[in-house]
Amino acid sequence: MKIAIFRILAIFAIIATTLLNWPGVIFANDNQAVQATSPTDTGNIVSFYRGPLFTAVEQALSQEGPTKNDLISRELFTLPKSDGKGGMIPGEIKLGEIEKLANSGVYHVSEANILELGPEPSGMTRNAVTSTAYKYALMVTKRLSLFYEYKYRGHEAFVDIPANITLASGTIHNLYTTHLGLPNGTWVESGVGWVNWASSPIIFTYSSYTNLWTYLTIPSGYARTVTLYINISTGYQASMLVYDPYSGMAISSVQQVTSLNHRVDQCQEQASDNNVWTSTPQVRQHDNYVKNTSNTWVHWNNSINTDWFSDSPLHETHGIQNDLKWINTWCTP
Repeated sequence: MKIAIFRILAIFAIIATTLLNWPGVIFANDNQAVQATSPTDTGNIVSFYRGPLFTAVEQALSQEGPTKNDLISRELFTLPKSDGKGGMIPGEIKLGEIEKLANSGVYHVSEANILELGPEPSGMTRNAVTSTAYKYALMVTKRLSLFYEYKYRGHEAFVDIPANITLASGTIHNLYTTHLGLPNGTWVESGVGWVNWASSPIIFTYSSYTNLWTYLTIPSGYARTVTLYINISTGYQASMLVYDPYSGMAISSVQQVTSLNHRVDQCQEQASDNNVWTSTPQVRQHDNYVKNTSNTWVHWNNSINTDWFSDSPLHETHGIQNDLKWINTWCTP
């Protein structure tokens, strides 16, 4: 399985720099950052809440109308396009810029939690029944005593996605994703999944530093294994990569981060604005590797303290195979 990943070097030369420090290769020139523990870390397993604006934008993109047209005209939402050399330029959702415009009254989040043009109407109150909810099933590098250990600088995982998932009306997205997070709530992310604004699955990267989501659509109808990868290396740069061997498509991005040492998780995530969840089959996320503070890629095995967590109706089972931990996650509404 690992052999297939190295094909990226030949197929996608443009992202070759992302693949430096691949698991099994030791680069000892990273600065040794101090392990972070902070009172801002409350010990909650899930600290990567995306917030109402994120799903409000997704809802606006899922339907034709003036708001979506305006986002397109301002190039705040772009579609993937050919680079003229046989590759693809990823599409983007510039959530950071959308947030600035929302704060200045160009957009607002409606009572139904959908992004709309114009300032928020006077006296508007958001309906608690339609507030966005997130559900997770995950494994995460475990906290010691009250606080988590922030001592990992990379993660690689393989996700066995099904041929297709049809989102229920009301489910905004269903994602399989890895996060590298800090005590202050910032994180970087690589993932694959289904969203209500695209007709086929997507591979994506996301940074909470800039609120920038980059994505490519990939073919549906064929079950396969997708690779998720994040590496934090010299210069505090997080290289994020997702590779789909079936289509031969890959997406990568780089984000400057404020610390080398992070908490790691691998999870399934769903979001809904009306408490409607999508039934999904069991999806195995396996062959997990992490990069430690010695800049060495090691097995995520029983020597690494791990927590598991699930929000009903999401569920999980977990185990270890070939000295590598795995987690199966699914949703049963």
